[in-house]
Amino acid sequence: MKNNKANRMSPANSKYVDAEFAAENTAADTGVAARNAAAVTGGMAATNAAANKEFAAGNAFADTEFAAGNEAADTEFAVESEGAASALNKPQANRVSKRQPEQL
Repeated sequence: MKNNKANRMSPANSKYVDAEFAAENTAADTGVAARNAAAVTGGMAATNAAANKEFAAGNAFADTEFAAGNEAADTEFAVESEGAASALNKPQANRVSKRQPEQL
């Protein structure tokens, strides 16, 4: 009786199987690569380009609106800060008199 395991593991049989398997894998890889290239180039890339343009336009509008809002907020805050700073620069205005504790 032949030892089937020994025959499968022999170098001669391995070379034959490897060559056949390599040929099958090459054909399969070529087909998958072509399908993937078509899918990426045709469908997804075009969809992403359109989505990115739309998203960029949306972001540009949002940034402009946000920048205008920030400028208004910064100006208002600067006025408030200047008022607070001028009060801090006059220590007498913040001091409480010992004679009249309720008066600032």
